[in-house]
Amino acid sequence: LGRDRPHRAFPSVQGPEAEIARAVVDRSDVLLVLGARACWSDAVRAAVEHAIGLGRAVWALDPGAGDAPALEHRGALEAGALAGLEAFNRQRVAPAEQGAYERNQLASLYDEVPITTVPEALRRAVAEVLVPFYVRASVAAKSARSKYVFAGGVVWALFPASITAAAIGVLFEAVAAPAFVVEVLLLLAILAFVLASDRARNHQSWIEHRALAERLRVAMHVASCGTMGTRTAPPRTLTFVQAGRDWMARAFDEIAERLPRLDGHEPGSPRAIATFVRERWIAPQRRHHEDRWPRNERLAHRLERWGGLAFFAAIVVASLHVWTSANATAGTHESTGHQLMNLLAIVLPGVGAALGGYRAHREYSRLARRGQATVQALDELDAELDAAQEMSEVNGALREIELLMLSESQDWFALMRAARIEVPG
Repeated sequence: LGRDRPHRAFPSVQGPEAEIARAVVDRSDVLLVLGARACWSDAVRAAVEHAIGLGRAVWALDPGAGDAPALEHRGALEAGALAGLEAFNRQRVAPAEQGAYERNQLASLYDEVPITTVPEALRRAVAEVLVPFYVRASVAAKSARSKYVFAGGVVWALFPASITAAAIGVLFEAVAAPAFVVEVLLLLAILAFVLASDRARNHQSWIEHRALAERLRVAMHVASCGTMGTRTAPPRTLTFVQAGRDWMARAFDEIAERLPRLDGHEPGSPRAIATFVRERWIAPQRRHHEDRWPRNERLAHRLERWGGLAFFAAIVVASLHVWTSANATAGTHESTGHQLMNLLAIVLPGVGAALGGYRAHREYSRLARRGQATVQALDELDAELDAAQEMSEVNGALREIELLMLSESQDWFALMRAARIEVPG
């Protein structure tokens, strides 16, 4: 609707109306100003000045002039991010599931942890502000992931099936018509699954909600240690999740702003905090990655081995085909055995390609390497915390753990963002 207009700086406006206007802007993403600029009140000018300072989008509309809205200032938040925030706000989790998930999460954090280590005020802040949003994000991520994995598995299973149907249609004239009908139906099914998954945004929803959930998981542990007052932002080099483009960054900022000041609630002794972090943060994360990376590595090797066997079998069948063709007698080419050999020669390379495509689709190899590296880094930080005696040492290690978890989460986000379901080709 137009380029940014050069805006004139307003003198700083004070007064109760101006403060109310600024408070409204603090809770808004877009500011729409109605009325001619010359008629703007002091409160409106204060709101515009404050919105521009915060990087909010500002639009001006003069109904009397009949002009289109004019963009006074382009905000940092893109339209797609606003849509993502609105979708997250509309999500609902069944009360029973929400409550059970919250209780389990709080139990994993605080069960048998002395109140002197994590004071009640810190627990209450985590329970009331962070955990409910973590549960919503995590439930949404799990649901979207299951749909995405199912659709991907179906697509890569139907791909060799469609090749088989086409080969049967070519090689066996008696069943050519139904075989080609089956091939068309299988190809349409592949296309339908890909389009349906894209339309439902299963892949995007999974990685975005998981990125938010992991950011909140980090915040829960940091806030439990009483250091959320100086929230850690991801390093500037980690630009895979951008505040303007990705709604998760904005959502986390707004959730974290709801936390009360934690400065006056000092946690326990350095050794108690170190033990809490090691047992309730490092150990669960280490178990998670230690369980997952060998499994991912096994699956990657298994799919790679099966794909290699299919490729080797295709070579053997093709070689036998060449030999039998060279030594064929009259009528051999029409025999059932020869036709089956032709079928395998056509289908086996497709099976190998499907196995390789599914392995790449799930990113088993890369996830295994990332998990192994994360376990090693966590072991180093665990040893550092074990040796820490002063609070400054504990805080330094806590900062390193936080950065490691943020880096790991954003690396995963960047990796999986490219792993979309596509039509095999």
